[in-house]
Amino acid sequence: MMGNSAARPEGAIARAPIWVPALMFLLMLAPLALTPLVPAVDFNDHVLRYWILADNGQTQALADNYTPVWSLIPNLGMDVLGTGLLKIMAPMPAGRIIAMLVLLAPFAGALALARAVQGRITLFTCFIAGFLGFSHIFGWGFANYLLGTGLMLLGLAWWIAMKDRPWLQLAGAILLGAVLMIVHALAFAVFGLMLGMVELALAFAAGWPGLGNLVVRGARLVSVAILPVFIFLSSRTAEAPQGVTAAVSNLGAYREKQGLFTRLFEEALSRADLLIRFADSFNPWADRAIGLGLWAIVLAGLLAGALRLAPALRLAAALALLLVLLLPPNLFGSGYTNDRMPLLLWSMLVGTLVLNPGHRLARPLTVAAGLLFAAHLSLVAASYQRAGAHFRAFMAQTSTIELGPLATPLHFSGSGRSDNLPYCSGLLPLLAFTKGMAVPTFAFPTQQPLELDGPLKAAGANTAEISPRKDRLKDRDLTDVGERQDRIARQFGFGYTAVVVCDAAGPVPSDARIERVAAGPFWAVYREQAGDMPEAAVGGSTE
Repeated sequence: MMGNSAARPEGAIARAPIWVPALMFLLMLAPLALTPLVPAVDFNDHVLRYWILADNGQTQALADNYTPVWSLIPNLGMDVLGTGLLKIMAPMPAGRIIAMLVLLAPFAGALALARAVQGRITLFTCFIAGFLGFSHIFGWGFANYLLGTGLMLLGLAWWIAMKDRPWLQLAGAILLGAVLMIVHALAFAVFGLMLGMVELALAFAAGWPGLGNLVVRGARLVSVAILPVFIFLSSRTAEAPQGVTAAVSNLGAYREKQGLFTRLFEEALSRADLLIRFADSFNPWADRAIGLGLWAIVLAGLLAGALRLAPALRLAAALALLLVLLLPPNLFGSGYTNDRMPLLLWSMLVGTLVLNPGHRLARPLTVAAGLLFAAHLSLVAASYQRAGAHFRAFMAQTSTIELGPLATPLHFSGSGRSDNLPYCSGLLPLLAFTKGMAVPTFAFPTQQPLELDGPLKAAGANTAEISPRKDRLKDRDLTDVGERQDRIARQFGFGYTAVVVCDAAGPVPSDARIERVAAGPFWAVYREQAGDMPEAAVGGSTE
């Protein structure tokens, strides 16, 4: 039977026509049409920053509370592109276009890498590359890193495709390396590591290359890093506290808090979970089931001989797996670095997994991958439809309410990453976009070209002085209604005029100090109580 399958002609499954990935990408865009705002945790805060930078002080409310501080830092990719786009478009439509770009970057980059390694793109490759779109990292909204990942994959594809034209190969890599460092420092670091593994694999492809050959290859790789390293060391990011890594201090904190081995065991479970559900639809158990199905397809295909690993990326895939297991959570001024590595591993597998079209399992594996992709995209669409309903209800309820100039968030129970945070995180930027309010956002000059100013900066300083960060983090554990009311009321003393609360337990009722003026199932908006108001008269529905 194996002999018959090996003799089977390749047929249509051997190579996917160009319209297949194009159609897949159009399908991936469908969920974005279901919501006015992308439900990705950090994404809308980044869009808000682009909007502020594009405004450049023309709007007084923005000029009073934010100051652009442009400088050469290794985290500017989408700030440059986004600021240009926001000069000609409104924030919410521009946000969807930016989302399209960061969805496309890893997907297109992985397919380009597969084409360079395998000489073709199969339908199977298209399907497994589709999971790089709505990933766990996209759910976090790390736009710069996703753009950098796409460029990194294109860079690896270029290096492999140009292996017989060394000077052109090197020139392209040097240029891309400098661009990558400006887009995102971690993306460049990953590029350097993966490029080293690819070059090592190419060097040994025909046997022992000789010591002199290895030295020349190593010197070429070092030359790729010279300009990016200079850019990094010249930037504000290099001067930031713990700008390179906080791994040692993290280990020390684990030991003091609850025991090193207990914490490391929990970390191992967390990393295994991220490896399984790297494709994210905000439905954790469904995502785990799909992830297990994907890994089962890969293992079954490799064991049966229907799939093989292309030599050019074997070492890169192995190193990516090692990074999943060992990379510290903070690196190069970036947080959640270990969360990003499963995406890297899968992108390497997209490039290196070669399907044997004549194998009896080739078609079943392709069909299974396609069905899993369809299921994943359906789950994403359902989550985005839910997000759209929440965002529209929020805009409808707050459109005619006077909330003053400054708003701040509070997160109580059930506002974690896998619960309501992707939806709640967009509410504060919505107040900025629709009502012109100033809100806290990512504005750290060592990482972004923006800093807070004026009343917003003063309110944040009051918050930090009276309620240190460790105390604010305890908000998520508050269960008593009175304690929650106290914490909301305290924000008005800091200088904020409105508070947006995310709370799975439901909206906290008004009291003599706070007035609830809008509410949804797990969010509510408060302002300072102007006078006695019976609870029945408070605005906002809990439906």
